[in-house]
Amino acid sequence: FPNTIVSIDYKAFMGTSLKTVTIPEKLTNIAFNAFSDCENLEKVTFNAVNCGGTVSPVFSGCPKLKTIVIGSKVTAIGSYMFSYTPIESITLGKSVKSIDYKAFKESKLKKINLPEKLQNISCQYGIHEGTGRVTIKMVDKETKDVIKEFPAEETLELIAKAWELAGIMVDKRL
Repeated sequence: FPNTIVSIDYKAFMGTSLKTVTIPEKLTNIAFNAFSDCENLEKVTFNAVNCGGTVSPVFSGCPKLKTIVIGSKVTAIGSYMFSYTPIESITLGKSVKSIDYKAFKESKLKKINLPEKLQNISCQYGIHEGTGRVTIKMVDKETKDVIKEFPAEETLELIAKAWELAGIMVDKRL
């Protein structure tokens, strides 16, 4: 792909006969199932520096996918990016600082080589007061900065406010 591409849409290459894929540095979004069911896909070279994750697998159903090369400038592996793949080992690029939620879920991964600069991350679990929903925060152990949170605090606050307003409207009608 040319380095000018910034997004690959839902099912864009699903079921194609691609053997190799090189994801360019400037790509910021790969929609779910973009490369699913590519039965001949053997190698992915992932160079996207700031590519976010998805809510569903990107490379699932690619039975020959054994090699994933993570470029030296990549800083994060997005959610579900390589979940449900047959990869058995991976070496992350030296710039990777975070690995998002379920990035390798149900892959055949047996070995992973982590970069030296991978941040010291812990997970904190809790219950959001306004919604009662489970929250997960990835926190840098040294700085205590929140790196990522699931679901986002802002989203939960909006849900809580909507519930509160809906309750007020119901109370006034009764």
